[in-house]
Amino acid sequence: MRKLIEMARLGFLLIRSQAYILYFRAVYGVKVGKRVRMMSRMLIHGPGKIIIGDRTTFGSRRTVNELCTVSERAVLKIGKDCFLNGAVIGAKESIEIGDRCVIAEAYIRDTSSHGIDPARRRDPNAAVTAPVVLEENVWVGSHSHVMPGVRIGKNSIIGVNSVVTKSIPPDVFAAGIPAKVIREIGNESKD
Repeated sequence: MRKLIEMARLGFLLIRSQAYILYFRAVYGVKVGKRVRMMSRMLIHGPGKIIIGDRTTFGSRRTVNELCTVSERAVLKIGKDCFLNGAVIGAKESIEIGDRCVIAEAYIRDTSSHGIDPARRRDPNAAVTAPVVLEENVWVGSHSHVMPGVRIGKNSIIGVNSVVTKSIPPDVFAAGIPAKVIREIGNESKD
């Protein structure tokens, strides 16, 4: 009986995934690659361009994945074979996520959304905006924040609860507030 229930649940999720894809294509013009799966609750909105690469999966039993553009010129591009697990991503200008990235319940934004000057705090044009790039095979841990203007190098990992305020080189593990390189990674031998 348990197996039957799990099969029914998976069938429901796959049908809901296709419904999401059809809806977001029709209403927001989202470009969705082949075999994309939206297995979690999804929220996609905004006037900009959103592109999702082939075989990318959105999953999370607890939270919603959210993709948002806040201007017509915004481009939010997610590469192939990515996995997003409760991510919140908002673009005013440009966010590019490379192939094979893993993003947990993290926040990625290319704008501060509000100005620092108290007199212009509610003026969206006073906000700092700078492109964000996650190169290929980056892993961003839960509850981390990637701030405007950051580039995270290929294969790098951002630790849980980190705030990334400056660019991170390739092949490193970085963590903290603000995030700093802890050590290099890659080609780890099995002893």
